[in-house]
Parts: sequence; C-alpha cells; structure tokens
Amino acid sequence: MSADPSSKGHSKVPSGKSDVAHGRRSADRSGFDHVGISNDMRAIILDEVSLAGGGDPLRAVFQGGNALALAYGNPRPSQDLDFIVSEDEDGLEAVMHAVRQRLRRHFEQAMPGSVAELAQDVSPDGRLERWNVKWVPSNRRGKVLVRAEFWRTSPELFERYASSVRAVTMPSAIVGVAARNLLTAGLRSLWSDKVMALANRPTIKLNDVLDLAFIADGLSRGGTLPSDAEIVDGLRVSAGIYDRGLLFVYDRLRPFLSERGLVGVDAPDGPDVSANTGRSILAVTEGTDCRPLEVMRQIYRAVKALEPHVPALGRTPGDGPEFYERILRDLPEAFRPMDLAGFHGIGPGSVEAYLNHWRRHEYVQLVDLDDGVCVNSYRVPSRRRLARALEGVLGGPLIVIGAASLFQHNWIAGRPSFYEVAVPGRPRAGSLPMLRGMKLIPRDEAWFERVQGHYAEGLDDLKALSPAFALIDGLTSQPLTEHCSLVWRPSPEDISPQGEMTPEEFREAVLAAAEALGADRDAVEAYLSKVAVAPAPAP
Repeated sequence: MSADPSSKGHSKVPSGKSDVAHGRRSADRSGFDHVGISNDMRAIILDEVSLAGGGDPLRAVFQGGNALALAYGNPRPSQDLDFIVSEDEDGLEAVMHAVRQRLRRHFEQAMPGSVAELAQDVSPDGRLERWNVKWVPSNRRGKVLVRAEFWRTSPELFERYASSVRAVTMPSAIVGVAARNLLTAGLRSLWSDKVMALANRPTIKLNDVLDLAFIADGLSRGGTLPSDAEIVDGLRVSAGIYDRGLLFVYDRLRPFLSERGLVGVDAPDGPDVSANTGRSILAVTEGTDCRPLEVMRQIYRAVKALEPHVPALGRTPGDGPEFYERILRDLPEAFRPMDLAGFHGIGPGSVEAYLNHWRRHEYVQLVDLDDGVCVNSYRVPSRRRLARALEGVLGGPLIVIGAASLFQHNWIAGRPSFYEVAVPGRPRAGSLPMLRGMKLIPRDEAWFERVQGHYAEGLDDLKALSPAFALIDGLTSQPLTEHCSLVWRPSPEDISPQGEMTPEEFREAVLAAAEALGADRDAVEAYLSKVAVAPAPAP
C-alpha cells in the first residue's frame, strides 16, 4: 500500500474537548469511571490489533475519528474504533478472541465481580463486522459500551487506500506502552472519507465538518494538499469501498454550491460562503472555532475536480447521453429484474450489469424479497403510487399494520414517524428497506388468508389492518433479538381505545382477532387485564 505523507503542526479545532482526548478519568453518577473504563477497552482492542495475536500483520487499516485523534492529534475523539479490512483477511476472529480473553483477565483483576462481554454483529451481506464490547459493574447498575467496526472491501481497493504505519497513542496506560505502530489511513484517505461522508449523509454532522477542517489544515501545513487527479482517485477509492460511485458523490456535493459555483472563489478574501447553499455548514459550526469557509473550499475543490469527469461517469460503452432518462423513465415504479430482459434492447446477459450500475448510483433500490423486486427511485414515486406498483409486482395487497393502524383507529395517542407495511413474500430474518416512509415487513400467504376481510382503505389511501388484528399481530410478531422485533410491540400502557367501543366490545374484538391469528388466549387475557379502557360515552 502506498504511504501518505504525514502532516506537521496541526492546529487544533475546538469541538467540545472530551476527557477521552486527554486520558482524564472522572466518575459519573453511576459511581464508576466511565471514561477510564472505555479508554481501557479501546486500548486493549488497538493493542491486540497491532499484535494480531502474534501472527501475520492484520490486513486492516485504522481510520475514522479515533484514528484522527490518536494518530494525528485531533482533539475530537469519537466513541467507536473504525477499520477498513481486506475481504481476504481471515485472522480477525482470532484477534477479537484475544481481545475477549484479555478484557476478562483485566477486569477480573482490576474490578472483581464486573463482567466484560464481547458480541459480534455481522451485516446480512457480510461486509460490516461490528464487535460490541460491554462492561457491566458488579452491582449490575450502568454499563460501558465500545464498538469496533470492521468494513470489508476488495483486496484491490484495500491496496489503493493510501495508508502507512504510524505510531498510534494508546488511550490508556494499561497496555504498558504509550503508543503502538498501526497501519493507519493517510490524511488524504481521511480527507476523501470525510468528503464522502458529507455526500452520503442525509444531514450534515458537525463532527464531519470539524474533522474535514482539521484534515485540510494538516494537509495545507504539510504542503500535501491533493491535486485534482489525486482528489478524483481518492474519492473513487473511498466511494468504491462503500459501494458508491463518483457520480453519486458529485450529485450529492453539487447542491452545496450555488448555480454560479462558490461565489467569489478567486476573491482576495476567499469565497463568500453566505451566498451559497453552504448556509447549513454555517449553522452547524455556529458557536465553534471552525472556519466554515475552509470546509466549503474543500467541497468546492472536490466538485471542480469531479466536474470534467461527469459526462463519462455512470455510462457504459454504447449508451447515449440520455442513458438514465431513456431507460429508467420508461420503467415502472417497481419491477422484477427479469422484466429488464428485452426492455429497450437489454439482453438477458446484461441485466445484472445494468442493475449493478443503477444500484451503485442509487437510481434503483433492490428489495430482497422472493426473486427480488426493484424500486425505480429515479421516478421518485409517491408513497401511494409506490404501494400500488409493489402490489402489482408482488401479486397481493400491501397492508398497514403496527402502530400506524392503531393510531388511525385511535387506539394509541402518538402518530408514528413511519408506516409498518405487510407485503406478500417469503418471511426473512430481518426487515426490508425503508421506502417512502414505509418499513416493509414480509408475510407469508397463510397470514394474508387469516386477515382476509379485516383490512380497509386507511391513511394515505393505503389499506390498513383493523386495530384488533394489528394489536395481536404486533404482540405475536417474532422477535429478531431479545430487545428487537420486526413489528412494534405495544405495552398495555400504550393502548387507550377512544370512541364508541365499550370495554366489553374491545375485549371481544381482540379475543376474536387472537383466535383468527392463532395467538395464545391465556397470554392475550393476561395482556388485556392490564389495559385500561374508558367506558364509552353515554348517548
């Protein structure tokens, strides 16, 4: 991997300095040293990654906010430890096993009776490995959590991600050394990562802005600001690691600037940020010492570097200038991948290439249900139109369930922020993506047969399950984990039916739904005994 020149004399960007940055320890109201314990946990993880269990060096690059703090002196550390890992690296589990053993030994000696736990959580596609480290004191009150996230990428992109071995300051002295040598992202890679983060997030995060300002200052002082060609190459790698493309980055960054570009960019005093849509950056940096002008300059540099490449981005040989309009405009709001074969001359062997191409630039979203369903995000369908299109593709109704159904019928007080919607298809272990404020929940054919006749048109012209059936469905929904289920599970205190229904009618309706859905009657009876139903108003 190529080495990235280090910067010198970084100026500090005040950002609400944390005790973590300086190793100070302070007990919180729970009675234990939260900061010190979290620093101990981070130090053990970093130490074991650097040692790699005594085997070959781990093909993992330390990056993110803690890399900036511990390797480059940024005063703003973050809670999690972030790494980029090559897909062909198979030693990660052994390293984390060593972390588990070492954590247990340390806390058994330092704090007898406390418990250190390590749990692995892998994304469905296997790309993200999240290791959750939890410490619980002996009195079982309170806890400390630290996450180590390892994002896997191809060996090719891993090699192109500029990094070098750097001395990383250990956040705690318990490992016996002040610093360890770790393969760490170079400042140019971190610059590309932060620009990518600004493009990728739906809203601007202050941490991203502060970090980008710190990185730009370091590159400027070190005389290593990237050229336009280096910007394009760096963004291509950072975007590719997270399955994005340069067109995606350009499309997301361009709205930061006015139609005229960054106003006054060549003026002696620099650009006039207030004349651009970068006002949001002004807003998030208000009250800090961060110079938003410098951040806007970095965004401007990224946009201008990408601009010459835009006509060629996202288009394959033989595609004309109206590539997206010509194909996506004519496709329905939802379609099956197999429907593409023969559409506008697309051959069967090219279907996968087209879909991968569109998904990479977020023009199409794949719903992993049965044989796959594609949502044409290019057409920006309304919730109602998308629901109707999905019904046509899936061959069955979409039915609002959960909190939205209960709210519509005045059985709960709070309006939910999104709709849980049952869709026909093979149930899976996890939920499907959020689409236009709809969280799709797969249901099998037997479920739809049981609720037949118990739903009607409701909110936003979507079909909604009756409240009694929605309540039982939520209570009997299979949990994903101990604390998480596919559908919201209301507590008895959440339920407060309003309107003409008497307590007896409420009870009969819920028990009838329980019988239809095969719920345990005794469990439902016990639940109903805790629900307070106000008497119906006198006529």
